[in-house]
Amino acid sequence: MDLSSSLSWERLQSVFYRSQPLQSVKNKTSSLGISTYLTVGPSNTSVYTYSEELLISVNHENLPSTHLKSVLEDDHLVVVMKDRVRVYSSFITQEYKDHTIMGKDRLPLSIWDYKNGIAMTTEFHMHQIFLNQPVFPNLNISLLLKDHWFANKSKIVVLDSSGKVLVCNLETSNLLEFEGWTGWYKGCISENGYICLVNGKLDTLVVFDDNLNKPLISANLDELPKSIAWCGDDLVCCVFGDEEVRLIGSKTEYASFWFSNNIVLLQSTSNGLKIATDDQIEFISKVPTCTSNIFSIGSTSPGAILLDSLNLLHNEQNSPKAIENLKIINVKKAVDECVSAVYDELDPLWQKRLLAAASFGKDSLSSTEFDADHFAKTCSYLRVLNFLKSIGIHLTLRMFLAIGLENIIKKLIDIRKIYESLEIVKFLKYPELIPAIFEEWAKGLILTSSDSSDDELYQIMTDRATSLDTRLHLSNTANVAFLDGRHSLARKLVMDDKDVLPKIDLLLKMDEIDLALQEATQSMSIPLILYLLLYSKRKMSNVQFTKTLMITMKENNIYQYFQRHDFSLLYDYLRQTDDYLTLARLLWDHGTVEGQETVALLDQASELYGKLATNSSVKRDRSMLDRAKKLATYQNELTNRYGISFHRQTMDETLATLIKINQNSEVKKMVNAFKISDRKYYFLKCTQLAKEHRLKELLAFAKEKKSPIGYLPFFKAVCKYANKKEAAVYIGMLSSASYAEKLSLYIDCSAYDEAITLASYEKDAIGLKQVLNKIPPNETQLRSKAMQHLHTL
Repeated sequence: MDLSSSLSWERLQSVFYRSQPLQSVKNKTSSLGISTYLTVGPSNTSVYTYSEELLISVNHENLPSTHLKSVLEDDHLVVVMKDRVRVYSSFITQEYKDHTIMGKDRLPLSIWDYKNGIAMTTEFHMHQIFLNQPVFPNLNISLLLKDHWFANKSKIVVLDSSGKVLVCNLETSNLLEFEGWTGWYKGCISENGYICLVNGKLDTLVVFDDNLNKPLISANLDELPKSIAWCGDDLVCCVFGDEEVRLIGSKTEYASFWFSNNIVLLQSTSNGLKIATDDQIEFISKVPTCTSNIFSIGSTSPGAILLDSLNLLHNEQNSPKAIENLKIINVKKAVDECVSAVYDELDPLWQKRLLAAASFGKDSLSSTEFDADHFAKTCSYLRVLNFLKSIGIHLTLRMFLAIGLENIIKKLIDIRKIYESLEIVKFLKYPELIPAIFEEWAKGLILTSSDSSDDELYQIMTDRATSLDTRLHLSNTANVAFLDGRHSLARKLVMDDKDVLPKIDLLLKMDEIDLALQEATQSMSIPLILYLLLYSKRKMSNVQFTKTLMITMKENNIYQYFQRHDFSLLYDYLRQTDDYLTLARLLWDHGTVEGQETVALLDQASELYGKLATNSSVKRDRSMLDRAKKLATYQNELTNRYGISFHRQTMDETLATLIKINQNSEVKKMVNAFKISDRKYYFLKCTQLAKEHRLKELLAFAKEKKSPIGYLPFFKAVCKYANKKEAAVYIGMLSSASYAEKLSLYIDCSAYDEAITLASYEKDAIGLKQVLNKIPPNETQLRSKAMQHLHTL
């Protein structure tokens, strides 16, 4: 853009539009992408970068079916054939996926045309090809020309041969029909859903939203346009002749741009319109308000004056005037206008001039008025944009931010600009994008290096990974190698991954279960280890799984713990590992079954202990085992003698049962036979008698001889299992308890009469008040007694 660039703008109503050259091309353009363009010849389809590097060439004769058309959608090549739609996902590996429309007989239906993901069959049925589902399957239509239908991501418009106009909304499944119109010629849909139709019979162009009968714009045409397209969402552009693009503003207003070569393609974008001529690509777009304010001739906007001041500053004679100009404008507004204008500039010269003006003005602003970090970030982005322009990718900063850095990097990777992608993300300080770049580079390397060995590829990739100094997701790359049949390379790569979960997931897919178990064990993740063990159990035979437990999981017994109730599994495992000590303890612990089987198991455990006579742990276990065998034998005798089961009882439970059935002589016999201490005996009998409410017997037992456990346990047992008041009799037996403790115990067991007597004897007025406060209101005699004693103190 030169200093008089605004003279080349065209004004339509109150808005300016401009055409800017983007790129020269050597081949006839059939479709345009952001980073690539498409040419379609009679025998082949080719995709080029804008720097004229051939990315892919598809020979039509080698296709599985008749070639119909080829287009670029989001920089992916879409080849439409008679029975399928082929989408190439990568220009590096040339991977593709075929999409077909299956009929009721499970045979592919014939395709007549394709537009924006919608395939039209020869029977005039529409299908969303990538979703594999029909669109309005009951709709009967008939088309004469392929120009008589068009679509975008949200709508399909059909110009039926009967004269009807059908608008199919893909998002709401709503269908609108308009009748009474004939002679429709062609049309197009904007991104936000506005529809433009050209009527060849009436030489009329109409734009409408929901109702064709109430058009937003209706303009008469001198002649029928060769093609039409939307310029962003603002207005419709028509090609007349071979060199004129006319922007239609209203019924009578329009603006024209003329080109020196034949126009071969119009392609709408969200920001404007790309025009491809025989050898050039140009871009028509609306001039933003901030830009027109700055560059319009005679403009007095703050941004225009600031830019003019910068020009004056370069001339020493006028530099004082430049400073004076800053005093008559709102500098902050001027700086904001210049920075905002940069966002919509394609020309590096004017990007630089506008930033220089903003930099000049910012020196007059405080740090709170101007965001220096945002300004620096904008400068960094512009450096990237100018690099992208050098390889044919023309974007304004506003377009760049709308697309997103990650999507831009994906497009660069697909046109084989790996090194450039890495440099951009490093320069903009987005290291989180490096793994994705590495993965795509490595994928291309694997799939296109059929002559290289696994070791050679591994060395190349590890050298590159080391140079990046970033944590990479190598399991993704390993998966590519695995699917390509490079098992050795996949194994090496996955073992280098630091992320445990994807590593183990791929190892399982590769049937490397032992390796996965080793990695899980090193991770110390109990759920992960257990999951793998259970997974292995399903996949392996019992012998293989036991071998895995013995070798791979030798130092980790998590599975044995998880299956601790599975006696047969643990028994088999411990026998195979010759772990006699653990096996003996397993048998011992399992000795909870009834009858002689318990004794038999304990005999087996005793036999196993005999094999470990030198083990220090055995001596202690042997004595406990002998005691357990003796108890099991005794329980069998008791069961037979008294007709009730003593099986599955501990020694304490066995003694408690004898007390319960009032077999006192047997109780004494057991106490002597098993050398049960007096303290334990007293605790057990005290508790059991209280549970049975045999309180007289309990009191007699307490008085039989001096209790080795004292009398507080008697008190507590009666309070817990019987009437609390019955426990008061044991308080007097607490010879070592203080007055305060006894008083508290009397209150706890609701023995208020005894508590009053005790407090009166001790002449404790405070204690009497405490007792009085605890006596329920309905106990009038007790309350009266307490008050009488209180008055006497």
